[in-house]
Amino acid sequence: MRLRPRRSSDGGIQEARGGEGEGPEVRVQRRRNRRQLLRRGIRLGGLLQVKEGSLRYRAKAPGKVILLGEHFVVHGNPALAAALDRGVEAVAEEGDEDIVASEDLRLSSPISKPAEGLAPLCASISKLLSDFGRRGVKVTLRSSIPVSAGLGSSASSAVAALSAVSGLFDLRLDDEALFDYAMISERMVHENPSGVDVYVAVHGGLVYFQRSKKRSVSLAQRFPIVVCCTGSSRRTGDMVARVAAFKEASPETYRTWATASSKLVEDCARALEEGKYELLAQAMNFHHMALKAMGVSTPELDSLVREARSIGFSGAKLTGGGGGGCMIALPTRGDEVKLFHTFNAKHPNSFLSYIPSEGVRCWSTK
Repeated sequence: MRLRPRRSSDGGIQEARGGEGEGPEVRVQRRRNRRQLLRRGIRLGGLLQVKEGSLRYRAKAPGKVILLGEHFVVHGNPALAAALDRGVEAVAEEGDEDIVASEDLRLSSPISKPAEGLAPLCASISKLLSDFGRRGVKVTLRSSIPVSAGLGSSASSAVAALSAVSGLFDLRLDDEALFDYAMISERMVHENPSGVDVYVAVHGGLVYFQRSKKRSVSLAQRFPIVVCCTGSSRRTGDMVARVAAFKEASPETYRTWATASSKLVEDCARALEEGKYELLAQAMNFHHMALKAMGVSTPELDSLVREARSIGFSGAKLTGGGGGGCMIALPTRGDEVKLFHTFNAKHPNSFLSYIPSEGVRCWSTK
């Protein structure tokens, strides 16, 4: 089935997915026409300075917060996750060799010989280029979310970069293929990822996610969440191993909490669709208790959770893998700005986000 391009908020045409039934001659001619239109020689500031006449594609993929069910989702239970209104931006341009650069990490290296911090991402891009017989691309990334903080930065980076490269070479990846290529990187970063980070980066929205079942949760309007970053990084794989050890040592307790988590995810998804937010706050508080008991919280995260609740947030918990990273807090609707300013005065590394946001967008840059 042929899918029509989606219009991006920037006014560009998002990369179309699909393309069956279109001959190679038509695709080549369309690509040639587009290159003629885009060879304007316009120079960009900020993300990437490119040479005049180069063809460029830009993509943005959101970060994510897991509202409920992290760690349990790794073992087959459902989770509730939402796309943030910030994430990773990638620009792909034609070049003499294949290069990936990260402005935030201050790293740049050939895809064939990646720097240590870029190896997972380079593996995904290399596989894509190899499968389609393409070469000659420079990808530059800039992130508005911290690395190793539980906000899905690695997934957002992979999805944004792959989407930009796909647009540049007119590969027309569908959502499933984009997910699969991004998971190459995720498996290198997280060892045994559930896939929820990549799924949210691709599709956006509020997502009920289970490895065997995924669906979007429809909301009448977005709702506020406050995210506070501790600045402490951690390896998600280590935290996953810690929960697996707890599950083996205390199987009955783990089973009880996993069952309760699954029920709360189901009930909260239904309540949010009906515009009810009270249960979500209670479910967040339960999940922080369970995650703390399984050893993936930290004294700093626990302190942030207590403080958020004490000043009026109705629910608060760690989000993502734990061991550092970020805390999220749910304010009472209508009080979010006041509560955020109160909290942010002491914790300036926090931000207010309205969730969920949209999934990856990709468009040509003139």
